[in-house]
Amino acid sequence: MIDLVRVGAKIAFLRNKNGLSQDALAEKLFLSRQAISAWEVGKSAPTVDNIIELSKLFEVPFEEILCLGENNPINPQNPYEGHDH
Repeated sequence: MIDLVRVGAKIAFLRNKNGLSQDALAEKLFLSRQAISAWEVGKSAPTVDNIIELSKLFEVPFEEILCLGENNPINPQNPYEGHDH
């Protein structure tokens, strides 16, 4: 399952690493700054087309943007740790 909070954090990390503001990234993708913000806080997910564009823009595989293959250990004491629901 895709964790939207982790995906949003990855997008924010890549955006900052590339020296882009939310406004600048939104402009490159022909979106609103609010759309970028919603991705970054995990309230919504980018479309497949936007993931492809992010992959090209940041020069990373789409799997990295979606945090696929990253190990996310679950704390048996608190399986909801790191999630807001």
